[in-house]
Amino acid sequence: MADSQHEDGARIFVEDYFDLRAWAKEFDTTAGDVRRAVRAVGNRAADVEAYLRHANALPAPGAREETSASRATQSALELSSRKHAHS
Repeated sequence: MADSQHEDGARIFVEDYFDLRAWAKEFDTTAGDVRRAVRAVGNRAADVEAYLRHANALPAPGAREETSASRATQSALELSSRKHAHS
């Protein structure tokens, strides 16, 4: 098997609304993200999955998903601790 949970040769057909939506759900992303990934790397599911993961649109398997809200909270905490360290 490829570096993916999908069988080798699985293809994504962006012209098929239901196929596109199913893959978007599988990758936990939007249909637009899947469509852009297919344009970038072709319609092989393993390639699209790797592209989305690399573009940070998809967490690596088993990784904790980090949202922009959690990144903002982390940045605020770091800034606050730096201010207190210099006080």
